This record gives sequence, C-alpha cells and structure tokens, in this order.
Amino acid sequence: MLKLSLKRGDAVHVVFSDGSNGIIEARSRCELGMHLPKSVKVTREKGAFLPENLIKRSAFLPENLIKRNQK
Repeated sequence: MLKLSLKRGDAVHVVFSDGSNGIIEARSRCELGMHLPKSVKVTREKGAFLPENLIKRSAFLPENLIKRNQK
C-alpha cells in the first residue's frame, strides 16, 4: 500500500499500464492510502495547483447549493 500525505493544492499524477493517465487534486489536507498494481506509475507534485484555481470554501455554503425543488 502506498501512503501519501497531501496539502491543499498538491497533485498526484497516475499513469496506468495501458498508457492512460489522471490527476488526483488535493482540495484540503488529507492522507491517501492507495492499493495499486506495480505496473502503475505514481508521482507526487507539491503545489501543483495555484490558490486562485482551487475551489473556494464559500462555494459550499448552503446559499450556493441547489435547493431540493430545483433541477
């Protein structure tokens, strides 16, 4: 198992054996535990996302969320 501690703005780059890839973005301080096969390449990049590109906490306030009767 791979254990990583990330802070807001860090990224984990994942490259799978078929050549496809993805990015895991840390939106807050967190600890990840990942079970991956040996053929998967994982790289950590500190401070990959600039603060202005991160989701602001105010975006999750109740007045900004969709109400139950809205679609």
